Amino acid sequence: NKLKHALQTLNPEELSLSNDQAQELDLENHRKFGDIAKKARKKQKKVDFADKAVRAALRPPLDVDTLRDAINASLSCNYGDEGKAGELITTEALQVHACVMTLQNQAAEQVRMLHRPQMESVVKGCREMQFPCSDADKLKNLLELSEREFTEKQLQAAMRVGDHARAVRVADKLGEIKFRDSSH
Repeated sequence: NKLKHALQTLNPEELSLSNDQAQELDLENHRKFGDIAKKARKKQKKVDFADKAVRAALRPPLDVDTLRDAINASLSCNYGDEGKAGELITTEALQVHACVMTLQNQAAEQVRMLHRPQMESVVKGCREMQFPCSDADKLKNLLELSEREFTEKQLQAAMRVGDHARAVRVADKLGEIKFRDSSH
C-alpha cells in the first residue's frame, strides 16, 4: 500500500522509504507484490534524477539548456505532472525557462535594433535573474558607449534593417549631437 501511494505521489522521500522497506522485506521476489516493488525501484531512480536536475537547474547562474533538460527529465517520468510531488518545482522551472528564453530572444533582437530602453530592460532582467547571456553582455557594452558613438551605432542598425524613418530620426539626432559637441 505504501508503494502504491508513493507511486501515485512520486514524492522522492516516500519512494525512497517505501523502496527501502520493500527491499528489507524482499518484496521484489514476492509473488503478489514483486511487480509493484520493481516498478517503484525503477521509478525512484528516474524521480530522484529529475528532482535533483530541476533543483540544480534553478540555481544561478541559469542556463537555458540545463533548464530544458531538467524539465524534460521531470515530465518524462511524470514527476512534474499535476498532483505529483514535483508539480510546483517543475512549474517554476517552466516559468523560469520561459523568462530566460524571452530575455535571450529580446537580447538578440536588441543587438540588431539598438533601442536603448529595451536594451536597458534586457540587461537589467538578465542581471536580476542571474542569467548570463552573451547578447546581453554586448548590449551592456553598447550602452556604455558615449552618446555620439551609441547614436552612430543606432543609425547603422536602422539602415541595416531598412527602417528608413528611424534612420532619418537618428541621423537628425546625430547631427544635433555633433553640432552640440562642436560648439563646446
